[in-house]
Amino acid sequence: EELAELAAAGMLIIRSSDDEEDSAYVGINTFQLQQKEVGCNTLYQYLRDFGAGLAHWVGTMLPVLIDCLHCRAMEGVRIVAATSLSKLVEIIIEDPAGVASGDPANGQAGVDPGESYRSIVEEFLDQIEREDGDDELETLCMIADALSDILKAGHESSRSDSPFRARLDAELTARLFRTMVTEASKAAERRMGRLQDMATVGCDDTLMGEQREIEEWEKDLLTSTVDACGWIVKSEGSNVLPIWDDTVKPFALELLTVKAFAADVIQARLDVQMPCDLRGWGLCALIDVVEHCPGTEQHLETTGNTFHFCLEWLRTEDWELRQVCAYGLGVIAETACVLMAERFGRSVNQDPKETWPMIAKSLEAMIKEGHASLQQIEQQQALREARANMSCPMGQCGVAASCEPRSEDPVEEALGDLEMEDGNWPGNCLDNCIHALLKIAEHVVLRAPEALAYADRDESLDMTMNLIAHCLDFFPLQADKEEGDLAIERLRRWMVDFPNVVQQSVARIPSAEKQAEIASLLGMNYQT
Repeated sequence: EELAELAAAGMLIIRSSDDEEDSAYVGINTFQLQQKEVGCNTLYQYLRDFGAGLAHWVGTMLPVLIDCLHCRAMEGVRIVAATSLSKLVEIIIEDPAGVASGDPANGQAGVDPGESYRSIVEEFLDQIEREDGDDELETLCMIADALSDILKAGHESSRSDSPFRARLDAELTARLFRTMVTEASKAAERRMGRLQDMATVGCDDTLMGEQREIEEWEKDLLTSTVDACGWIVKSEGSNVLPIWDDTVKPFALELLTVKAFAADVIQARLDVQMPCDLRGWGLCALIDVVEHCPGTEQHLETTGNTFHFCLEWLRTEDWELRQVCAYGLGVIAETACVLMAERFGRSVNQDPKETWPMIAKSLEAMIKEGHASLQQIEQQQALREARANMSCPMGQCGVAASCEPRSEDPVEEALGDLEMEDGNWPGNCLDNCIHALLKIAEHVVLRAPEALAYADRDESLDMTMNLIAHCLDFFPLQADKEEGDLAIERLRRWMVDFPNVVQQSVARIPSAEKQAEIASLLGMNYQT
């Protein structure tokens, strides 16, 4: 198949052999492949540098880049083409009129922006469905990531002032959901199989390093697939819930409810615990619906499932899954705090008013643990650097960390490296816990619905301001930049809606220096 594609593209050299009759020599024209790679890289640079200035040329560049996306003889060309097409979509959204008109005076035909967007998505789905994750995992990940970027740009078009809104019809949306779920399922199968092999057969340190690299690609693929589904849900809201219920929801619930992944490919294997990031995939898929599809019966059902799973996995040992649970609880506090409090209260025979304070205490405990873990990681890093400097014959050589003696135990060494590489996860989790607490403070106390309001309003506010002051002590939130920016926006809205609460909360921060820093961050008039 690949030879046929090369032949059609003129990339094969075929000539008769001089040695034997009726025989032929077949070779690949590597010069033309290299020229294709150079051309594709150049197009990407133009798209990145000139942006919407190339809108009139989209009709010319689109078929060229799609042709490069098909170039299976050189994976680098396909990856650059995928990234270039995501840039092309940004141009289509920014200047649809220029794309449609083209530049006839210079021989550049216009193309329909909507049809172009749809054809690009279809081409990406074609490529993803053809990929073999075992042999071409890196390429599959990069193409899936570029598709996620394309769908994100499409979502942004619905929120911007662009005259063009990128949309997919129901048929293509269903295909996209099915394809993303299929690829996530295949990734889960591969991961569970590798975990079982490592548990039963074992592996040396070299193989462990290779497995870790593959695991990172698999995680990236999972992230791209759930993000792709999420951008459609965010764009179309409740309109896509029937399709989502048929395609994404069953797989998401399977990841969250079963102990071990029950795909046919590994049914005969021993029981293997479901990795937490697979559960995170399922939870993220549910949270997208909770956040962006209100007002339907499916939304209420999904919110109930999400609330249950967030509470179930909130105190897991995995920081990444903790982060997702904290974010999900914050979303539910904004969208359904009363309903979930009443349902949970009935299930445990408890006053609904006690539900969110209980959750807040769990989040506070996680903040404390996350802060302690970050401090421990920083101390370990400082200790390693100090040991490296002491053991390095050149002393303060500037690259002493690379001179540090390695552990003789490969498992200990691998775990140590993993600890440092994943060191940011406690920070991300901490930031999401803090913002979730602010959401709870706003929607359960400051905007308290009657069903959750305490009789002693003053005492409730006093406790809440202490909680807010504790959260503010960690600002600015820097590990999860997006969540940190959203938290700042929330606090600035409070400056308008609840100015006294913000001022008194800032005043309760123990450090006067920190008080001044937060006041400056929020644009407050501050006096010690």
